[in-house]
Amino acid sequence: MLNISNLKESNAFLNTMLENLVSAVFLVDKNICIQSFNDSFKALFHKPEDKILGELCGNALGCVYTVDEAKRCGDTSNCQHCTLRDSLLKAFTNKVPTYKAQLFRKFYINHKEFTKYFLYSSKYVTYNNKEMVLVIVDDITELMEASLKLKEMAITDGLTQLYNHKHSYYKLEEEITRASRYGNRLSIIMFDIDHFKDINDAHGHQTGDKTLVTVSQVIKNNLRDIDHVGRYGGEEFIVILPQTGLGNAYITAERIRRAIESARFEKANIKITISGGVVEFQDENALTLIGKADELLFKAKQKGRNTIEK
Repeated sequence: MLNISNLKESNAFLNTMLENLVSAVFLVDKNICIQSFNDSFKALFHKPEDKILGELCGNALGCVYTVDEAKRCGDTSNCQHCTLRDSLLKAFTNKVPTYKAQLFRKFYINHKEFTKYFLYSSKYVTYNNKEMVLVIVDDITELMEASLKLKEMAITDGLTQLYNHKHSYYKLEEEITRASRYGNRLSIIMFDIDHFKDINDAHGHQTGDKTLVTVSQVIKNNLRDIDHVGRYGGEEFIVILPQTGLGNAYITAERIRRAIESARFEKANIKITISGGVVEFQDENALTLIGKADELLFKAKQKGRNTIEK
């Protein structure tokens, strides 16, 4: 096993190793300034040597905080929360190594902002009779983006790009837990497209699919960032409204109903309307709450559709 602490005795070997690693490798001194680096570092961050050597770690890496705030690494608003900086300081003060920690950050590379995911390890070493920390960085951005994409696909309805049934139910349980813990108000709306089967029968399933997509977008466009919307069934949608009482939830439902009634669809002769049931959380479970909203939705259908019941 290679004794890292004695690398000062193996300069030729160290240089060969550093320049042939795919990982970006660099050494920082006690001031967190970079004193040595390999070609993979230059390739990853696209920085000329004079912008790396002797520079503070965050500045050399192009950390978004150092660039946007025009500050030195160690002085930005994020530095006290930076896991990489914390690892480097611990390596110097306590000789504590870090192995394969994850770093998620925006960086400026070639003057463009990129979101990057890194795995990094750090270890205290002596090099040229000086105390240093050796840092090894692996870019796992493509892997993480693929993983996030798969996760997104698992919770998203493929047609409408809204939450699917399973994840909608999960989000409702999550909001119920939050509302119960903090005493917040919470309401939901159950929507159903009126006479959707007739649209499919008269105009075909492609038109039906486009109708679902348009309705989904109208609903989404009329919600806040903190709200959630999912495709709960074939033509049924659930809207979850955190921090919202029954009155304001009803106003939201009416706004959506009117927007859909006036929306333009692919075929000009198609008249699309939507019915809904609105209910406020009263310390019941998710299934009971949805059941109450569905009962009101059924009542709206019985009243002739294109209406909201609360």
